[in-house]
Amino acid sequence: MKKDAHHLLIAAQEAVGNGEREQAIALCTQALEQSSLDPALQLDLLDTRSNSYFAIGRLAPALQDAQTMVEAAERENNPLFKVQALNRLSYLQTRQGDVQEAVETAEESFEAARLSDDKRLEALSLTQLADSQTRAGSHDLSLRTAENAAAIFHEMGDPLNEGKALTTIAVAYFRKGHNEHSKRAAQKALALCRRAGDLSALADAQNVLSWSETDIARGMELLNQARQNFKNVGNFTGQVACLHNLATGYSRLGLHRRALRLHLENEAITRQMGSQYYLAFALFGLIITELNLLNTRAADHYLAELTEMVPQFSSLGLEAYCLALAGLVAFTEQDYPKAIAQLEEGAALAQDRDEIASEMVSLVFLGRSYLADGNPEAALRKTTQAVDLHKAQGLGVIDNISKEEIWWEHSRVLSRNGRDEEAWEALQNAYQFLLDSIAGLSDEGLRRNYLNKIQAKRQLITAWLERGKQAGLSDHQLLAHLSGEMDLQKPFQRLVETGVRLNELQSRESLQAFLIEEATELSGAERVLLVLQEDGQMKIAGAQLPQGEDAQSLLEKIEPQMTSARRSRLSRLDVQGEETSRIMAPLIAQNKIIGFLYADLSAPFGRLNETDRDLLGMLAGQAAVALENAQLVEGLEEEVTQRTAELNARVDELQIINSVQQGLASEMDFQAIIDLVGNNLREIFKTGDLFIDWYDKENNLFHFLYAYEQGKRLNIPPATPSPGGMLELLEKAKQPLVYNSREENDIPKIPGTE
Repeated sequence: MKKDAHHLLIAAQEAVGNGEREQAIALCTQALEQSSLDPALQLDLLDTRSNSYFAIGRLAPALQDAQTMVEAAERENNPLFKVQALNRLSYLQTRQGDVQEAVETAEESFEAARLSDDKRLEALSLTQLADSQTRAGSHDLSLRTAENAAAIFHEMGDPLNEGKALTTIAVAYFRKGHNEHSKRAAQKALALCRRAGDLSALADAQNVLSWSETDIARGMELLNQARQNFKNVGNFTGQVACLHNLATGYSRLGLHRRALRLHLENEAITRQMGSQYYLAFALFGLIITELNLLNTRAADHYLAELTEMVPQFSSLGLEAYCLALAGLVAFTEQDYPKAIAQLEEGAALAQDRDEIASEMVSLVFLGRSYLADGNPEAALRKTTQAVDLHKAQGLGVIDNISKEEIWWEHSRVLSRNGRDEEAWEALQNAYQFLLDSIAGLSDEGLRRNYLNKIQAKRQLITAWLERGKQAGLSDHQLLAHLSGEMDLQKPFQRLVETGVRLNELQSRESLQAFLIEEATELSGAERVLLVLQEDGQMKIAGAQLPQGEDAQSLLEKIEPQMTSARRSRLSRLDVQGEETSRIMAPLIAQNKIIGFLYADLSAPFGRLNETDRDLLGMLAGQAAVALENAQLVEGLEEEVTQRTAELNARVDELQIINSVQQGLASEMDFQAIIDLVGNNLREIFKTGDLFIDWYDKENNLFHFLYAYEQGKRLNIPPATPSPGGMLELLEKAKQPLVYNSREENDIPKIPGTE
């Protein structure tokens, strides 16, 4: 029987590695039902099952198994068992918000480990103790504890557990505002966990590394990698954490609609899990995002639910944050006296409990509220407190508010109090913090979004340009926020992933909303319009505009551009003097223009260029096919029998297109991409004759990268373009050419072909 239980444990651990958590739970349960189990085997089975319950979000049975482990360890009076059980219990206590209890449990584990005189046990207990300490806000203590654990594991040659300890060190450094120290620790942790081959630990390190990554695009890439790794091992709760952080990242960029969609998805998952702890974070993200979208009723609804949950999580500092959030709701509703009362109470409570981030948010919005209420002197007292507090924290990162917003608000308040020189100095600090925030942001579209989507940053840049000109700054100094190295490959990689996503969405409504989000994210445009033709008229199907602007008014202004784009059938880029750059991309399906995608950007926040034109043109092409397909699907609901064959044919084609796009997203070798596209095009068109040629302008040569004739691949040497040949015709036409007979096509034959 013991042997059978042992084999079941091995099978359960293999299921965990394969991400099959339900199977692991079933196997452990089967083994635990056997009688006369060896205590060590019993604890391993309970530990594996508890871990799997937690991974799928079932905290109650996970805790029950941990408690059973503690009881069994107490009966055996074995330090090894006790450490294993108490560490599992402490871990789960932190994840449900009982952080003080978690610290006490981890301290008890460490005492048991010390009695065993086993250095590895001590290090395991220290790692869990450090994790609970930093979650309780004792970051300095957590650092020392985790560093001791990492040193022991390093000496023992245990890269996996050294990596886990370093991940905790990275968290503690980040909470202290020491970004570079956090980043170095997380990078080292990531390398060690990758070497050890543990996907869960690797995902934890990727998640934490994303926090300190100055390149927001790279940070979000890390989060997506972490989310996938958690998914691969069936860790549901890890995926939830990454989803929350992704949504927060979109909020930082001012892409609030996308953030809201992710927060709503996260809320649904956490409610399904039944975890109040994770739900609290989901609600917090929803409140912030709804306020950014000026949806105060929705924000107030979520805030009421979060406030009721506060007593359960006193150690998380939610009480002061809830008061601050209530103040933000009142401020957004322009009830400034109420906002001031709530924010004052929140600031006092946060100060009393040494909750720096919450206090900072309250102070900055107190400055904003007092100023709006006509009391600039009181506003100055509050923003002065905020910047003094920021200085005391070493000018580090503050959760839930950017450094530039703190100093911009102070500059604004100083100016209203007539202290112009000090206001200029504070504005310079705010602008420098803005530059620091985007210094590593290599995706130009995301950088533009960061600069123009959040009202405070728009105001900061406008004030900087005006005041900087008065101070005689050079154009280079004035427009430093528009310079920097840009990675042109990233937006095109995202566009490929977008194509896959577009073809997954079924309804026109969801497609239209997604298209607006994607066009905005890719280009960073201030204004994005999706205009579709319905009943012979152009109607707005979606819009992203600065606060207070009207989509219909914009549509009337851009009608001449639509007319021009309709004639040429090409995506157009127009630059209106020094002020605004605009792109108009037609949506063409079945050789008909079904609408337009429009984007523009004001000069203070950047300039749309030819790359943006090509990106939006390709996005419009993908969207046109997806929209037509969605319309076809919706129409088929009324005439299913007549159209089933046509739909199946379209679906087959789209599956082939999806396979190309997925390949593009994963395989970046150039010739491999050419072969992938060529093979799929031959399948789509059911032809044995297809060429993909590459024109090398510098050497005036055609390279025949993919050449099939009558189903056989040909190797054709490079050739100089012929006068009157395909290159010359295409350059004149600037659009695809179609020939329906040999007589129409009198292009010279390529040597070596028929």
